[in-house]
Amino acid sequence: QEIERAGFDPANQRRAAAEYERAIGRDPDFALAWARLSSVRSSLYANSAPSPELARAALEAAEQALELDSDLAALYGVPTFRVNEPSGAMPLGFRRTLPFG
Repeated sequence: QEIERAGFDPANQRRAAAEYERAIGRDPDFALAWARLSSVRSSLYANSAPSPELARAALEAAEQALELDSDLAALYGVPTFRVNEPSGAMPLGFRRTLPFG
């Protein structure tokens, strides 16, 4: 998270994503790393490189985080995405609300 806090700069965000990916490589069950990876990828999508692949990667990381630890919903909320034609789903990150059901 230290890299993330350095401010939004695509290079910083890519380094942060790489660090989260390394953490996940060491521990695939590290739910918070998956959540932060989704957040960084969402930020990159919104502020730098909006591609369908990046949107899907952000969504998949969010889904993995919540699959591993549903309590993350209380901390980070539920992953929220909107359709952004023609590229598909645009990640908006985690919304700080509890999911229904």
